[in-house]
Amino acid sequence: MDIKKRLIAGFLSEMHTGKRTANFQRILDNNPEEIIDDAFSEAIEKFDFEKILKGHSVREFINYDNKQQNFVLSSKPTDKQKQIFSLGNNEKFILFSELINLDAQQITFVRIEGNSMKDLNIEDGDIAVIRNTDTASSGAIIIAKINDNYYLKKYMIINNQLWLYSANIDFEPIMIPKNVDFSIFGIVCNVIKNISL
Repeated sequence: MDIKKRLIAGFLSEMHTGKRTANFQRILDNNPEEIIDDAFSEAIEKFDFEKILKGHSVREFINYDNKQQNFVLSSKPTDKQKQIFSLGNNEKFILFSELINLDAQQITFVRIEGNSMKDLNIEDGDIAVIRNTDTASSGAIIIAKINDNYYLKKYMIINNQLWLYSANIDFEPIMIPKNVDFSIFGIVCNVIKNISL
């Protein structure tokens, strides 16, 4: 195997597992920067984020339709979030936005698919309450947007490198290269449990 193929294989392994072997580090230390950069660029093109992330974490966005006065489901958030969600008992109502101390315009609801965050008690079918923001601190639980798909992950910055972690030992940490289409949609601030039997 030529050196470029070995470099590409090493970068792909590192992106999948979050680990760098001593042997791969020696290869990096003993090759010119331009060859390493070229191999890294090819590895990025080969890296399949959808496969490594194991499908969508977000099944659907739950948006309030002001005209129809009901909730509608969509695969993406609406441009103008109108999340007027209330919990009621007869004529006594508590606005959900007041319950979690957020303005209704700051809130989005998403239904979670899969169990990649099960060790944080966030499970398939639960509804995550999202505070809409495009920034987050390292360690926050976020809705990440990658290539037009949305994922629920733990956001970590380690040595200036962005990582996404699951809360399930079956899912490896994911390193996000700088040239990937990545953004933060919001931070999880609460979870409504699915208790249907």
